[in-house]
Amino acid sequence: MDEAARFLVTGAQGFLGRHIVQALLACYPNARILGVGRSPCTQECFTHSLSWSARSFHAPLPAYLRQSANDVRYRYEVLDLSDPMATRKTIQEFQPDVVFHLASGLKGDPVDCLLRNGVESTVWLLEALGSARGSRARLLFCSSGGVYGRVPESLLPIQEDAPTRPADLYALSKLAAEHASRILGEKYGIPVVWARVFNLVGPGQDERHVCGKFAAQAVAISLGLQEPRLQTADLCTTRDFIDVRDCARAMVLLSAKGTLGEIYNVASGAETTITLILDTILGHLGLSDRVSICSSAESPNQIRRHYASTLRLSALGFRPELSMADSLRDLVDYYLQEVSALCQ
Repeated sequence: MDEAARFLVTGAQGFLGRHIVQALLACYPNARILGVGRSPCTQECFTHSLSWSARSFHAPLPAYLRQSANDVRYRYEVLDLSDPMATRKTIQEFQPDVVFHLASGLKGDPVDCLLRNGVESTVWLLEALGSARGSRARLLFCSSGGVYGRVPESLLPIQEDAPTRPADLYALSKLAAEHASRILGEKYGIPVVWARVFNLVGPGQDERHVCGKFAAQAVAISLGLQEPRLQTADLCTTRDFIDVRDCARAMVLLSAKGTLGEIYNVASGAETTITLILDTILGHLGLSDRVSICSSAESPNQIRRHYASTLRLSALGFRPELSMADSLRDLVDYYLQEVSALCQ
């Protein structure tokens, strides 16, 4: 990839988007990067909120991300991809070499938001790329490991050719957007690579995800802000977690070396129990055996085991640099430092 390449990042102010911008700045010294999203520009925080110590506020950026937000090689524009005219104008003016398409709805959003922000926005983005004069862009589409849904244990670890049976509407919207990008990519000759991202972990993540939820509560307990009790879902399930910083590196690698028309699992390839997540967080805070844990019974629709084969990604030379212990330590320290400072 040319060091002076132009990169467009949709959903650029999200958890993964911020880290991809940082990874691109580190990898390409002369790059020009345009981030777009529906939210106004924020220099100090993510767009999602945290609820902590009886307060709600936008999640502060970890210190290591703040410099990227002010780098002269990067600029951000408000753009709703479901506005076809504005999207076409942005693509035509910027002429990206690579598009990282991260924008979508969020898990738990109403179905109309999932369709508009996930599927419809993907259609208009591909239409804009297809109609742009002189466009040479390749698209890296950020999908989800959730598109596989419940996988028979005989098919674990999950390979990219495994059947897809989404278990929720968010995963369904991701799979629908995958198909939309394939259809329109073939129609307009746009080279597409699909990245099915598994469970992210790292400083600043949304508390709707299990690692963020556990870290927020455990730090609050350690600081005397919450009673030493935790109510959890079934702790015996397993998932595949990858640090958001490793994921960003993998995505940048895929944008340069991924085989066009190919699907890649972006994951650690390690099966991790939710029990281990909680034990590691409590151990880091010195709270082992000091917290009462009440775990609910298994849900009838619960996916018990879910982890990926990463052989296809590894063949490109990718190896995770951060262990699960590293990620959880940094997540806990984020609450002890950046988050607690806002509540003093």
